[in-house]
Amino acid sequence: MYDSLDISKVLLSKINTERFETIGDGISNLKLQKLLFYIQKTSVSVFDNILFSDEIQAWQYGPVAPKAYHRFKAYQNGNIDIIDERDFIEASPTLSFNELLVVDFVWDRYSQYSAGKLVDLTHQDKAWIDNYIPGINNHIEKKDLKDKELEKSFNDYLVSLETASELVL
Repeated sequence: MYDSLDISKVLLSKINTERFETIGDGISNLKLQKLLFYIQKTSVSVFDNILFSDEIQAWQYGPVAPKAYHRFKAYQNGNIDIIDERDFIEASPTLSFNELLVVDFVWDRYSQYSAGKLVDLTHQDKAWIDNYIPGINNHIEKKDLKDKELEKSFNDYLVSLETASELVL
């Protein structure tokens, strides 16, 4: 079983090092938290299985995996420095095919959004709405992550991958 730091490594490994070095392009801790939430939500919705063991909580600015949040909070509002974190990132776990599909789906669907846009999206999400109480970092239960619409989007994503691979062959 993975934890949120393991999945954070996988996400951070997707950042283009050259773009980070030249223009600072990357992921803030806030954005990372929202991507972790959508990865857990997708895994539960599609496979009825959590991908990482530590909890997700409903915080003021949306869902947060506290273990990963505290690991990267020193970066404050800036992007996580993938050069400084190189050794951490290189220790990424090897995910199964289905686990990697979940991560890739979330990356493809959500990584283009700013952290602020992802906060807005998660504030419209039933899992956060049902669990957020100001001043209390409530745990979001696995049952609250189940989302039929997200499951359909994932299945559509799989069909698009199959179609693309057929066109290449």
